Amino acid sequence: MASYAVALTFPFFLAANIKCKKEEYMGKDNSQYKSKMSCLLNILNLPSLRSDELYAYMKEYTKNIGLGFDPMCPVNIAMVAAGVNAEREKNNPLHLTDEILKAATEQIIE
Repeated sequence: MASYAVALTFPFFLAANIKCKKEEYMGKDNSQYKSKMSCLLNILNLPSLRSDELYAYMKEYTKNIGLGFDPMCPVNIAMVAAGVNAEREKNNPLHLTDEILKAATEQIIE
């Protein structure tokens, strides 16, 4: 189940982490992080996409491989956002605020 949740939020977090500003970055070396993200986009053959285009592309990709949202299974946004594992949250390069977590869960049903 956790892998499915990761897949559903992947487009949002990839786009958010790509545009992560230096002051929002939780790691030690922001320039190294930016270099790795650039390398990732090159590997995916998506180096020129803006974060909003990247989000749309990845959202469509996950949908096409069968990982889309099922409208027959309603999502309680508040419950999902409240259920985020605080330890796992620290693994994300972008400092995750309640606002970001809410936006990430809301995009699942778009």
